[in-house]
Amino acid sequence: MSREEKLAEFVGWAQQLITGDEKGQAQIFLDRLFQAFGHAGVLDVGGQTEFRIRQAAEDGGGTAFADLVWRPVISAMAAARRAVGRVRTEASARIRRGLCSFYRTLELSGANPLKDSHAALDAAVLAAYGFSAKKDLLAQLLALNLAVAQRIEKGELVTPPGIPANFPKPEGLISDDCIRPEVQS
Repeated sequence: MSREEKLAEFVGWAQQLITGDEKGQAQIFLDRLFQAFGHAGVLDVGGQTEFRIRQAAEDGGGTAFADLVWRPVISAMAAARRAVGRVRTEASARIRRGLCSFYRTLELSGANPLKDSHAALDAAVLAAYGFSAKKDLLAQLLALNLAVAQRIEKGELVTPPGIPANFPKPEGLISDDCIRPEVQS
């Protein structure tokens, strides 16, 4: 069955059986949605439903719930970023003429680990934001920013930049393999 057929089947199912009972149907809806997109299900791909979020005291304290948190996109971005760092570290031993010379290697033909690692990072970031490389990236980013601004104006919760506050083991996303300028004496 094609993706379009799966999605059409899902829409028909949802229209027929989902009544809007958020407490009783959200998890089933999400699981079936992931299946319509070709995944085994929410839990099978690392998703977590009814994720508990501790609210800050200035926000009234207590606990809020996110219907779905799907972390693999965050972990995929971190892994791709680390791969770029590894390639850069390995290449820096061979190329000692500065960052410009290093990135000029992207212009060379043939196999290029730096180009490949950057392409993987680009793909992970696009997936995390739900963007398409075939569409105008600037237009997609503007649309996302406008949507976030509208949510903020309405007083709705938005996810701020950076590592989500409740991400388990955030230290796994952080590295120290950045490019550091040489100290001139």
